Amino acid sequence: MTPGTAAVTLVVGMLVSGHLLAGEGSGAAEPNDTVDDESSWTVEALPRSSSVRYTTNGHAVHGHQFGFLKQAGSCGADVVWLTWSSPHDGLIDYKGQTAEVRLTVADTTRLLRIPIVAVSSINKILHVAVMTNLAADHRLKLLLASSDEASVTVVAPKELVGHVDVSSERFDITGFATAHEQATEACQSL
Repeated sequence: MTPGTAAVTLVVGMLVSGHLLAGEGSGAAEPNDTVDDESSWTVEALPRSSSVRYTTNGHAVHGHQFGFLKQAGSCGADVVWLTWSSPHDGLIDYKGQTAEVRLTVADTTRLLRIPIVAVSSINKILHVAVMTNLAADHRLKLLLASSDEASVTVVAPKELVGHVDVSSERFDITGFATAHEQATEACQSL
């Protein structure tokens, strides 16, 4: 098993037990640290799960997150982290399935097949799907470091697209390289 694969496998276990979805419970996560005044990225240490999450929020829905997880012991690996909300309770039916999302950065578009590992309900009104456990390759990280905006669109399965009220989202990714560096340093200190 490669270090990246080990990190992905460990993240699945933590998500299933609910540690990463909501910052590991009240008081368990370190305070969010915004990378700098120019960046929309937040780096968050999650000590109970020995991981670091760095994310940026959506323009259309602030609760949509795009970012990455780093696991202590595999700090060189970055695992894609994407959260998507919906008022439709049918979202729960997609837990354990794979979503296809189209990621566009600059003039480059990539189709990502990403597992939906958890779906949580907030006050039975809002449902949040967590998509993760896809290792990011070096080319993706270079692309993000050279751009200011990414757009993500949920494209499949078709029925899933019908259960999200906002299927496309834009994310400000200014400062990605700095956030990545800070997340790596935070991971190495866990």
